Amino acid sequence: MEKLTPLTPAQQDEFDSRRQSGSVIQTRCKACNAWWETARMSRTFIETFNCDCGEKITLEVPAVDFKLITPTDDQVLSLLDGDAKLDTGMKVTEALGRASAWWGKTGRKEMKSHAKRHKHSPTSTTPGLGGAFASLDPDSDNFMPSAIINGEPWDQLDKREKLLVVKVWHHFHIRVPDMLGDPEQGA
Repeated sequence: MEKLTPLTPAQQDEFDSRRQSGSVIQTRCKACNAWWETARMSRTFIETFNCDCGEKITLEVPAVDFKLITPTDDQVLSLLDGDAKLDTGMKVTEALGRASAWWGKTGRKEMKSHAKRHKHSPTSTTPGLGGAFASLDPDSDNFMPSAIINGEPWDQLDKREKLLVVKVWHHFHIRVPDMLGDPEQGA
């Protein structure tokens, strides 16, 4: 266990005027002692604003340090009861296996297709938005660390993303056909 040590005078001065967490930086106005909070972004930037008292505050906001952890299928399953059944009677392990196969064959291609379409100019024969709306590049203004939106392989999806894919796949491929019947059989 680490031994706690008192802050140095310089560290105490810094703590009294500026505090930083993983997602925000808090700054105290020197004139009126009001605290202001600024969200950290994917890259370092300079923030300038006027406090309610009229004092101009300028600070450098450091980039967020993203550390993505991607669990394996075994780790995801270990958190769930694989023999548990969903509301349709399908076992969780079967839903996870079938959803991951669907994602690898169809789902991620659809997401990549949407991203590719968005890159087209709004005036092109295949209209789009004129630029990617999401990027995995932390230096991009459109940085969005979503492996689903970016159509990444199943192994690069985190636990939450895998569960979202399973839920959506299960709803549209199992639950809805069960409720509506199979159109090919006239139900």
